[in-house]
Amino acid sequence: MSEETNTEEKEVETIKKVNVGEQASNDLIHQANAAAKRMEDATDKLEETMKKTAQAHVERLLGGETTAGEPEKVESASEYSKRIMEGGQDVK
Repeated sequence: MSEETNTEEKEVETIKKVNVGEQASNDLIHQANAAAKRMEDATDKLEETMKKTAQAHVERLLGGETTAGEPEKVESASEYSKRIMEGGQDVK
């Protein structure tokens, strides 16, 4: 009868260990699911921000800028040479 008791105690101990292991696994799964949800939310926000940025860029490009009515600046020879000597670029 003591062998039966020892066997039963071992089985109960094994079941307890399995339950503790399952609980730890469930906790890890819960944490992983929560992390995945946060990542999905962050991805959605990033996509929304990127769409807004792209839309703003398109509006800025299509809106354009005008210099109508402004006199064209003519650079004098001395201003040109000074700019070039200071490392400016010759843009035409």
